[in-house]
Amino acid sequence: PRPNVDTPSKEARGKMLHPFLKKAHLGGRGVLACLYAYLNARIPQLHRFCVNCDHTHIGILGGLNEPIRPSVCRRDLCSWAFTELGVGSASAYELASTAEVVDLLLAITTAAATSDRSSKILDPFPLLVNHNGERYLDPDEPDYLKARDVISKLPSMQQIVATNNEEDLDKICAERGKYVQGVFRWIISSCSAHLVSLSGDRRLASMGTSFQFLMYSASPEREQAFATAKRTHGSFFAFHGSPIENWHSILRKGVKNCSGTSLQLHGASYGPGVYLSPNASASLGYSKVGYRLDIKGSNFGSVASSSRSGNQFISGEQVKILALCEIIDDGNIKKTGSIWVVANDEHVVTRFLFVFLPQSPDFNETFDKASRCNTTDTNFQSEISTVMEKIKESY
Repeated sequence: PRPNVDTPSKEARGKMLHPFLKKAHLGGRGVLACLYAYLNARIPQLHRFCVNCDHTHIGILGGLNEPIRPSVCRRDLCSWAFTELGVGSASAYELASTAEVVDLLLAITTAAATSDRSSKILDPFPLLVNHNGERYLDPDEPDYLKARDVISKLPSMQQIVATNNEEDLDKICAERGKYVQGVFRWIISSCSAHLVSLSGDRRLASMGTSFQFLMYSASPEREQAFATAKRTHGSFFAFHGSPIENWHSILRKGVKNCSGTSLQLHGASYGPGVYLSPNASASLGYSKVGYRLDIKGSNFGSVASSSRSGNQFISGEQVKILALCEIIDDGNIKKTGSIWVVANDEHVVTRFLFVFLPQSPDFNETFDKASRCNTTDTNFQSEISTVMEKIKESY
């Protein structure tokens, strides 16, 4: 304590602490011991709390679809602060660590917003709050035409990659439209999946394409439940294909059993569940594009090669997306030829994401090479294991 200043009493010191620390401190434990106990309990659960208000996220605490990383919650004040002031945006820009990840997220959300099925697949719907505290885009009363208008004004990847800092990027967004900056931040921050653009020997060479991503879309709780089940039953890999516009929701909610719901695109002749296949060719058949992007002023639809990591940009009208998933081998998987159906979607987690561009000059060669991949092939299984080990070593 400073001279002539009374040292606060034990009770007074307790009032200065977080409730968790206060309880432990008044119980006779030292401040450092209390702080250690608090951090030890809190850090593994940071994804459950809003980075702005520090309250738990609305409506998801305790579920298996909790965010995978710290993010801003859907409360109006936090959404306004994030949209207008950028409060909490550090985690959003941290996620967008490479041009390819940003490009992928923008292309997927644009596809969802411009799809004829946008009312079903633009989920979650953007939440944007203006300076008056009014919701311009409101998930409770979604206006899909308004969302499409804002999203169509997003800057091109060429403009984004040319910026040197966040301020330059925010300026470019502001020039494109009043709410563009907010929707750009929302697209990046609302993606709860862990996405990393892969290069070199951390790619699966057998898949051909250079557009490969490590993709973990399950929350820590779901991954823990998956690991527990894996220790009991074991696991294997299979492919899952879906049109590009569907990945806006998949990246944020994981692969789901949509059989019998409004989200079901194909028949369920093999029963309800998540449809996968050991054959990449079979799953790529489900990746057909269900929309056509035709937005004035947009640069989607071209193949460029000026990203900072040296990879091409992903944008394009006929982009095909394929995921390599890990599945719990609990004996309840219905296998009919090359079609495998998993009824329990909690037993399916994504590991890799592959993107194929029909506009690319080597598309036919790349697509044919990937189509020959089969997860029951021991050589391909060995390649998956080797690449996953190399990725683990790099973390």
